[in-house]
Amino acid sequence: MADFAHFVDRTLHGAEPYLIAVAVILWAIAFGTAATATWRRPLGAQPQPPRIFFRAATGFLVIVLSICAAGLFISHAALDELRAGRVIGRTVLTA
Repeated sequence: MADFAHFVDRTLHGAEPYLIAVAVILWAIAFGTAATATWRRPLGAQPQPPRIFFRAATGFLVIVLSICAAGLFISHAALDELRAGRVIGRTVLTA
């Protein structure tokens, strides 16, 4: 698991800025479509957000939550590695 966690950590650090940029673009699309639909809606009409709003908002949430989940996985793997005393190049005191 430690090798996989190191691989995820290295990959995530390289891909994270691009993933965040895509998430922000999806958020802007969702916000823009909702604002446009609200602006064009006649007074007193029922609000009906367009389908693209839900797709863009879902994509945004999936990206953000997956980055959080990967960070949580990496932190747990790092703690397990420290507890096992398998840190390379440093002295680790285990109880």
